[in-house]
Amino acid sequence: MDWQGSYVVDRADVARWDVTTAARVDAFVANSDYVASRIRRFYHRDATVIHPPVAIDDFAVGKGRGDFYLYAGQLTAYKRPDIAVSACTEAGRKLVVIGEGEQTAYLKSIAGPSVQFLGHQPFSVLRDHLSRCRALLFPGTEDFGILPVEAMASGRPVLAFDAGGAWETVSSPDVGLRFSQQNKEGLLETIMAFEEMEDDIDPEAIRLHAMKFSSTIFHDRLTALIDQQLTRNRAQSHQAGIRRSH
Repeated sequence: MDWQGSYVVDRADVARWDVTTAARVDAFVANSDYVASRIRRFYHRDATVIHPPVAIDDFAVGKGRGDFYLYAGQLTAYKRPDIAVSACTEAGRKLVVIGEGEQTAYLKSIAGPSVQFLGHQPFSVLRDHLSRCRALLFPGTEDFGILPVEAMASGRPVLAFDAGGAWETVSSPDVGLRFSQQNKEGLLETIMAFEEMEDDIDPEAIRLHAMKFSSTIFHDRLTALIDQQLTRNRAQSHQAGIRRSH
């Protein structure tokens, strides 16, 4: 037999292993309510939500606001950059696109003259654009989504699709708006609504909101959870020892 290193995985065996392993987990931790709901659905267990750490201090409120919207990230289908490009093209709004991916050629083919593609850029360029954009456009679905918080740490609002981690990060009109239809029309309607209230946006208030997702808060919450679980485990071990002694 010519062994090529391949093997067949029995999906039922994997499922059984997954369920058995999950039963031995002391505590589940999720990076968002969105992920916690999946854990509840698949494992029938509650999860403590601890948002991932965001390097808030790497960003700052800019001294002025530019005339462009911003899309940043991989240009891949599931992130839906096509929605941002097509909406800004139709509305004639300036859009700066930072990032590369397999959809680059397609996106350029549907983009109008108001859309500028910068390709991959160093962090300094991304940080500068985050601090000066009218708003970050975030049309995809992420388990959490670090970039919207980085935009808010820069004092800029976010227009995000109403799913995933955006439920928790883009949580009020003070920091941005969410759109329920994941298409060009949904984003266009939200852009128009945003522009009606744009002058009332307070960059410092947006940054203050972003501080809720800082590395310090992440560290404190995770440490507290670990300490709580260790205390519970020690108490359970002590009780088990008492029962055995009797």
